Amino acid sequence: MKHNSIVAYKVRLEDVRNHLRAKFNDQTIEVEHIGTEFVFYLPVTLTEAEKNEIYDLAP
Repeated sequence: MKHNSIVAYKVRLEDVRNHLRAKFNDQTIEVEHIGTEFVFYLPVTLTEAEKNEIYDLAP
């Protein structure tokens, strides 16, 4: 599993977790809020475009 993180700015943890679980079809993915980041482990490293998809979830 690859370590991934994104800045936890204006994005809700629940939204990030739901997005990643749907995208990777894996309901076991967990997202942790550590300091100013959301940290999670995935089979691949996210690309910048994939990170931007997550940031687009912000209200």
